[in-house]
Amino acid sequence: MTLVEEAMKENNLALRVLESQERTLSLLYTLISYAQENMLSFRQQHLLYLTTALTFQMESLRVSMETWDSKCKEVVKHLQTALGYLILTIGKYAPDYETRLTALRLINEENPQTETAKNAVKTADETLNRIISKVAGKGLFHMPSGIHIPNVAY
Repeated sequence: MTLVEEAMKENNLALRVLESQERTLSLLYTLISYAQENMLSFRQQHLLYLTTALTFQMESLRVSMETWDSKCKEVVKHLQTALGYLILTIGKYAPDYETRLTALRLINEENPQTETAKNAVKTADETLNRIISKVAGKGLFHMPSGIHIPNVAY
């Protein structure tokens, strides 16, 4: 199983928990679903899909931190683990030893805390910034056809 498939498996578990809590219309559920869609598209080997998936995953975790409660803890565990897998996957485009260690800690974290979740979001954001600065200048960021960017109304 690839790291992206592992991340998708964790997201599926998080989605099931949200479904059992009847939270399928929540922003959190929507963000996780968008991350899943972009991870599925990554199989076509477009870096943009993976960075988009990482962004949605990061935002999912950020939203879950805003509503932190005992119901959310299991969802956060799955989101952190999935984020760790995505950071490891995308990290090959802009490798960093500390980021890799943080990602491995996220994958193995059994009892998520708000501080760990904040650290995960920060690491994902730093990873995205490194990748964008590294590959954008080389012209490696091509817009693939058919990318799904949601129309979010405010």
